[in-house]
Amino acid sequence: NEINLISVSAICYWHGLDRIIHSLSNFYKKPQSLIVKLIIVGPLNAEAKKLQELVSSLGIAEHITFTGSLSGEKLNNVYNKSHIGIGSLGRHRSGIYQLSSLKNREYCAKGLPMIYSENDIDFDNMDFTYKVLADENIFDLLDIINWYQKSNFKFFEIVKYAQNFTWDKQILEVLKNLEN
Repeated sequence: NEINLISVSAICYWHGLDRIIHSLSNFYKKPQSLIVKLIIVGPLNAEAKKLQELVSSLGIAEHITFTGSLSGEKLNNVYNKSHIGIGSLGRHRSGIYQLSSLKNREYCAKGLPMIYSENDIDFDNMDFTYKVLADENIFDLLDIINWYQKSNFKFFEIVKYAQNFTWDKQILEVLKNLEN
């Protein structure tokens, strides 16, 4: 009865967390039988304070938690309760549309399906990713929830895919390109 979204970041404007917050607010404008929560992990910096004010003004504070920065076992405990990773939703704000985000690779290594907006050649066509448009519009959270609930994500398959991003595999790719 509950889906937990997680964002782990330095909490910057280009992460576009305001977009998921507005989408969550829009989701709760109608009565819901499903509880969707957003956990934001990162420093309580100036951008986080703006987001906290936004959450308060939208009246959805009961659905969003700001944990502050976490690491180690505390971070793993939050990951273990999470269902979907929230990647960058606003890189277009800094003029970046193509990106190999470390955040996406981290979610993959944790076995989480993810949402993001940039073009990422390693993830764009994977069934465990959901891309939203790289613009300023809110998106349909219910559509994302339906995607998540109808999918049969295999945790171990997502984690196995993350093996493509180990240092050994990446260095081999660099060496292959240098040979060519």
